[in-house]
Parts: sequence; C-alpha cells; structure tokens
Amino acid sequence: MRHTALPLVAPLALLAACAGPPPSAGTVRASSVDTHGGIGRWTTGESYTIAYAVTRIGGRTAVCGGWSYFGNAVSIHYAELLRNASLEIDGETVMDGLGFFNAGGPMEPGNIDSLLNCAFSDVPWRAEFEEAEPEFVSRQHVFG
Repeated sequence: MRHTALPLVAPLALLAACAGPPPSAGTVRASSVDTHGGIGRWTTGESYTIAYAVTRIGGRTAVCGGWSYFGNAVSIHYAELLRNASLEIDGETVMDGLGFFNAGGPMEPGNIDSLLNCAFSDVPWRAEFEEAEPEFVSRQHVFG
C-alpha cells in the first residue's frame, strides 16, 4: 500500500482562516489615541469614514478603529471591505482583518462614533510605533 504525504501548508492555511477574530483589547475614545484615517468615496456618491490607531495597551500592540458611512450604500460592503483590509507600518502588517472596527452607522462624511473597538496584534510593541503613520491597505476593490 502506498501513502502520499500531503503538504502541511494547506492545513495550516485552513486553520489560520478559521482562527476567528483577534483577541479584544476593549474600547478607547478616539480622542485618547493618535487617530488616523480618511474618507473613501464610491462612484455612486456614497462615502465612508474610517478612523484607526496603533497604540499600546497593557504593554502590547493594539489596533483600534471605527467607521461610518454616508448615503444609501449597502452597509454589508463595509464589513466586507474591513475584513479584507489591514493596517501596516513601514510595510509591515500590524493587523490583518479589521472587521472588529466599531460600526458607527450612517453619519455625515468625516464623522465617526467616539468609541473605537480595539484588538491585540501579534506584532510586539516597538517604540517607533509612537510616531509612525499607519497605512490602511484595502485588498478588495470589487464588491458584489
């Protein structure tokens, strides 16, 4: 009888996909952290606002964020956008999958709820994060 060894990469990728959300680090007020973000616009005229921060909570690296939308866009697209996005600092991914961000609902462009949901990152805290400008990276550009 002959057995073929299966590569370990596929099962590990499957386990990573099933890992679930990152561990919660609670909530913070947007005004209490160095918040970054911006406004994105759809070709239909709707827009969304995303605010985020990379901060230290209990000595660990945490990513905090929230979002809101304006207009008649289907809100499910925003959750999809965030699940397939990451935050990077100097090209290093600090958090992959931002679906835990606080959903603030419909608001005027540029406004979000004052509370940001936070999650712990696996990336160890480094002093250079204090002054760094995190970058929101969206990997999904088509929604259906």
